[in-house]
Amino acid sequence: MLDGPIRDFNLIYRADRYQAALSWLHIEGQLQVDAAPSCIAFCAQGALAVHAGHEHATLGTLDALRIEAGHTPPVLHLRGDAQVCLIRLQPLGPT
Repeated sequence: MLDGPIRDFNLIYRADRYQAALSWLHIEGQLQVDAAPSCIAFCAQGALAVHAGHEHATLGTLDALRIEAGHTPPVLHLRGDAQVCLIRLQPLGPT
């Protein structure tokens, strides 16, 4: 490619069961974002610390983390220097 290699990222989900939102984020320092009942954080490049409620994880390049909330989706605290894909899944009905 003209500007270097590319990576194709597809989100496949059951649209009859979930509403999905995908966001690419560039984290430099700290960022706080609202979660959904089910979230996936994919670290495309760099390093990222994720804090959700009492859970903590560290992601490196190409690591992913699935975050399942209880009745109240947590606020995600993201810290690091990373390119991150954040996927939020909201069930449309009882699961």
